[in-house]
Amino acid sequence: MIAGDSPYVQQQFARRRRYPFPNQTEVYLAAPEDLVISKLRWHGESEKQRRDVLAILKVQQDALDYVYMYQWAAEFGLDEVLDELAIAAGVMALVTAQRTAFE
Repeated sequence: MIAGDSPYVQQQFARRRRYPFPNQTEVYLAAPEDLVISKLRWHGESEKQRRDVLAILKVQQDALDYVYMYQWAAEFGLDEVLDELAIAAGVMALVTAQRTAFE
């Protein structure tokens, strides 16, 4: 992961997660929310990106920060796409609960 100049990339870099390995090596990876946003930005007509986002939403479910994801999805004009995928993944109730609690 390389930090860039945009506010989103700076935020993404700050949110990266460290994963240690038993041999004292560690690696930093993007947070799952940032993977979702990145894949939405790349998605275009790519069914693979949509499937990847669905998988992240289904597997991570209540571990995700939906307020954060929707903030950036709206910034990039992708909130409707995220809505569609959240409904398809069956997590819209979690989205609503988090967004309501945040307001």
